[in-house]
Order: sequence, then C-alpha cells, then structure tokens
Amino acid sequence: MDTDGRFAGVIKATHGVLEPRHIILFEMVMISQNVGDSVDFTLTLFQDYSFSVDFGDGLIVNYSGTGSINVTGQTVSTSTITIRSGSPILKFINNANVIISADIIKSSTLEDVTLIFANKNLLTNFNITDASNIASASNAFFDTSIANFPAGDWSSCNNMTSFLRNVPALLSVGSLNTKDGGVYLEMFRDSVNLACITDLNTVAGIDNTNIFFNTPGLAAPNSTEQTNLESAGGFNYVNPGSCP
Repeated sequence: MDTDGRFAGVIKATHGVLEPRHIILFEMVMISQNVGDSVDFTLTLFQDYSFSVDFGDGLIVNYSGTGSINVTGQTVSTSTITIRSGSPILKFINNANVIISADIIKSSTLEDVTLIFANKNLLTNFNITDASNIASASNAFFDTSIANFPAGDWSSCNNMTSFLRNVPALLSVGSLNTKDGGVYLEMFRDSVNLACITDLNTVAGIDNTNIFFNTPGLAAPNSTEQTNLESAGGFNYVNPGSCP
C-alpha cells in the first residue's frame, strides 16, 4: 500500500494525468452524498489494463496491471469521482453505499452490470450512454432509490432478473429495447410505486415469471397487458401515451 492509503490491492499505481491514452473506452462520473465519503468499487478488465481515477481533490491516480482491481478506502473531497480507461472495462460493481448519482458516459466494452448498485439505497440517479453490449444485469439496481429509469438499448442483455426489484422510489421506466429476449424473472417485483413503463417486449423471454409481482400502482401496462407480458409466450407492449 502506498503511504497515502489510496492503492490497496493495486498492482501498480502512479500519480499523473487522467488516463493518458488518446482513445477512451470507459468513462464514468459518480457523485457521493457527502464530501469526505470513502468510496469502494471493483473493476474487471480484459487482460492487461490501465485506468485512472480522479478523486476530486486534485490527485489523479493511474492504475495498471492484470485482472480485477478493487479501489477501496478512498476519500473524496469534492464529492465527484471520475473513472476513465483506455482499456476495455468488462464489469463494474460499486461496493459502498455513498453514491447518489452515477453517469456512465462511455461504456461500449461493458458486458456485465450484475449487482452494479444492488442494495445501494442512496442512489437516486443513474444514466448510461451505451448499454448495447451488456449481457447480464441481474439485480443491477435492486433496492436503490431511482425514481425515473432512463431509456437505453439493453437488447443484448439476456439476464435482467430482479433488475429494478424493490425500488420503492421508482415511478417510471424508459424504453429498454428488450426485443431479443432473456430472463426477466421478477424484473420489477416489489417496486410498489411504479406507475408507467414506456415499452417492454417479452416475446423472446426465457423466463417471464412474476415480472410485476407486488406492483399495485402500475397502470401502464394495465393488468391484462401485465398478464400477457408474464405469460410463457410473452407480449410486445408499447405504451400508447408517454410516461411522465
């Protein structure tokens, strides 16, 4: 460990500018609830890797090595953490319940967001520019506090089990483009205030069981459409109106 305590579990870390490579494959900005919060996250990368983290206090750390890396015990002084990589980031998991907002700006190499913010109920805002290569998103936002989940291309995702389960703050969901099918088991279960979904296609679904279990506030789709969506043959639902 380096004497400033920032490099736990890192094979190599140096101070420098934010990811010196010209081509940026992954970029993510997170905002913590408070100045002084200690962040903790894990990145999984393809083969050798390098990435940079700006902890918001003028110190930028460049990491390099092989395999997965856990960045832990880092204290932020401006509440903003920026991660940038010129190497393919395959998976990301946030481990500390201090993040209130996350924006994945560049993510074309990201393949797995399983548990990315699971049980992190301080998270109120999430956005991802490109979800088209993500294959697994099981329990990705379980027990978060997102109110309006943004639209995105999740067409390559074959596992969305409990994707937005138990999110009591959830009111609406944008278009997710699920036409290519996957596991949608208990996708929105126990999100009791969910009222509106823009569209959902479960025709090619492998398991559509209990997608809407205990979602009493859901009006669009209506109860008949929900039953059809949960059926073995699935249903292609498109909201005739728009979600607020």
